[in-house]
Amino acid sequence: MVDTERYTVKCDDIDYAIYTVSNWKNDYKINLIGTSKEIPVTKVTREHVLFSLEQIRKSEFDINGTKVNGLVALGRQLNPEIQEMPLDELISLEEKEYKNITEEILELPMLPEDEEIDLSTEDYLIYKLVKDEHSITSPKPANKFTLDYHMSEIKKLQKQNNISD
Repeated sequence: MVDTERYTVKCDDIDYAIYTVSNWKNDYKINLIGTSKEIPVTKVTREHVLFSLEQIRKSEFDINGTKVNGLVALGRQLNPEIQEMPLDELISLEEKEYKNITEEILELPMLPEDEEIDLSTEDYLIYKLVKDEHSITSPKPANKFTLDYHMSEIKKLQKQNNISD
């Protein structure tokens, strides 16, 4: 959890990403944003998510002699359900999912930019965006609710992959 003396976060603060836990309208197998239940609720967070998606898509990887974008490569690596899918189908599915998730994100209702959220809330996942020495932005849980949510998600993944503590 981030060590902070702040007790509220303003929705337009670029140093924080704020989400609600919910389900996406569409089903996603490849898109990393769509496979989580973290839904952006602020304009700052929405822009951060869209920018991140674009950056991952710009990355190129070679899989069996075929150039694919970063979302295809990561999705294939992280989701056993699609690892055996032919690459042309995987590429087509990623394009469809990208269009769907982008539309969903742009249609989401956003909290007012001048609203402040108390860090003790259990209504939102709140991350402090911290840059490391290589200027890579890492989200750090900013409240107990977010930290607890992450721990439960890690336990689910461990159980799903038969990994013990």
